[in-house]
Amino acid sequence: MPLAGWNDKLNTGRKENTQREESMSNQGKPYADLGSNRRGVYLSLGCWSLLIFVLGVFSHLQLNSFTKTIAIAQARSHLQKDIAFRAWVSSHGGVYVPVDERTPPNPYLSPLLYRDIQLPDKTPLTLLNPAYIIRLMITDYEKLYSVTGKITSLKPINKLNTADKWERESLLKFEKGDKEALLFTDIKGSPHLRFMLPLVTRESCLKCHGKQGYTVGDIRGGLVVSLPIATIIEGQQTTFR
Repeated sequence: MPLAGWNDKLNTGRKENTQREESMSNQGKPYADLGSNRRGVYLSLGCWSLLIFVLGVFSHLQLNSFTKTIAIAQARSHLQKDIAFRAWVSSHGGVYVPVDERTPPNPYLSPLLYRDIQLPDKTPLTLLNPAYIIRLMITDYEKLYSVTGKITSLKPINKLNTADKWERESLLKFEKGDKEALLFTDIKGSPHLRFMLPLVTRESCLKCHGKQGYTVGDIRGGLVVSLPIATIIEGQQTTFR
């Protein structure tokens, strides 16, 4: 056979092989496209899942932050009001009230000459000092709003004001310059914020506390509030839904 004929047959064979390879390649292409599409879907689902997770974590952190901020603001407001009222009572040397079962004479004021007096109609009155008044207010406030409070000190005159472990640690920090103390904790299975502000000795405080060695400006104790925060958490969760 002439050389030209062999070349034609060779070229024809090459073309057939090329066409066969292209055909096989085209037959496999849908499967390759399907695999590529699946990978794209999985990647998209993975990205969305990650985004939802990140947003969930961010929302939780933001909720937690807002809850704490609101709780701290409320607790601080409670104590600032009490401290202001306490300072007012102290500046007037106490307040006289009628003697009854709720307000018997304060035994810690017995050395005072005018602790107990009488009105012209013989109604007995007794002097209430700031600590006594705040303790009565705290008792009534707890009954009304389930918010508990306490006066505490490292050198209490009244043993009811003895500091617990957290209060003691906080009072020592106040003496080093801290301005407030807080602790998020559970009380009887319910979330609470314990918050404390320092009680700074004023000139009017020395009538009762000067004998303890305090001078003006000393930290002589703290005022504590235990604020239930379940309702705050529920309100924030509703807001973020």
